[in-house]
Amino acid sequence: EQAEGDQVRQRDEWKRELEQLSQRAQRTEEDTQSARKRIEELEGSAAALRSEAEGKAKGQNDLREKMDAIAGEIATLGARKAAFEAEGLASRQSLRELEDLRSDMAGDREDRARRIRELGVQVLAQPVFLEYDLHMADLRVGPELGKTSYAWRTLAESGVPLSAGSDSPIESMDPLGNLYCAVTRQDYQGKPVGGWHPWECLTLEQALTAATAGVAFAAGRREEGRVAPGLVADFTVLDRDIFTLPPPELLHTAAVMTVVGGRIVHRRVTE
Repeated sequence: EQAEGDQVRQRDEWKRELEQLSQRAQRTEEDTQSARKRIEELEGSAAALRSEAEGKAKGQNDLREKMDAIAGEIATLGARKAAFEAEGLASRQSLRELEDLRSDMAGDREDRARRIRELGVQVLAQPVFLEYDLHMADLRVGPELGKTSYAWRTLAESGVPLSAGSDSPIESMDPLGNLYCAVTRQDYQGKPVGGWHPWECLTLEQALTAATAGVAFAAGRREEGRVAPGLVADFTVLDRDIFTLPPPELLHTAAVMTVVGGRIVHRRVTE
């Protein structure tokens, strides 16, 4: 009986130990699952933080690039402002000198052009004005003064910075009429025959230079006005070679393509 009682107690003790071990194993499994879940949550949080950090880094890089671009533009504008201020000061000085020297400008047109060049004056001309003005200029200022008016050839050959504008919107924005008047000094009907004071006609090359590089120079945009490596790609393609045409044909020439900043902004549609 004693032995049987010991065996019963031994079985009960083992049973309790097994129950304890089972409970402990269950708790361990629950802890493991809880730990695994927490690890997954932490990994998700870490991935989100890494993504956020990468986004912030990219944003900082983008911001830095934008700030660098803005700083570069500010530096360029500052340099241009300084140049304009310097040119403005020089222009005001030149105007004062012109006022002081008005009485000395009574010489011939070559003398006047030389003095203008020495003063560094930029001359803006609108050759298309002659399409109308040539019919009334002598009546307004007299034939002697008329001979020295609109003296574009004299100015160009004296080295005076000459630019040719369209005077749009008063006149047409089309530059070809401007070129025609510059090289013929005639109205659109071809009058007067031979041109009004024809010794002041510009060559086509001089007229084109005044209408392109001359305008860019006057505007302080030296990176424009010419087709050359490193400059802004602004140009127009015409439907014919104007250097091979008689001047009246300039009025019948058309643009087939216009490029601004390297991008085609106009292309004529042909049937």
